[in-house]
Amino acid sequence: MNWNVTSIVKVLNRKKFRATYGAVAKIVGCNARSVMKGLPISYEYSWVVHGDNNLPTGYRPEDLHPDLLKIPAVVRDPKQLRKLLEQELTAG
Repeated sequence: MNWNVTSIVKVLNRKKFRATYGAVAKIVGCNARSVMKGLPISYEYSWVVHGDNNLPTGYRPEDLHPDLLKIPAVVRDPKQLRKLLEQELTAG
């Protein structure tokens, strides 16, 4: 499948996984700084985070998904992220 940021975010939001900008960027084929360009600041998109602090850049506390801070794990490796996404596809 050809993943885009929105389709990745849908899986992250449903499964409650955090993933770094860099990992998402590698999957969609852009650079980490522009991966979220033009997308809304909303709790659904808050699962894509900066690798240094594990939080989304430019978000206020009220913009974060209510479960974001309860989930400590962050997917940093694009290969691992792709595997998680593909598992979601096969799960239906």
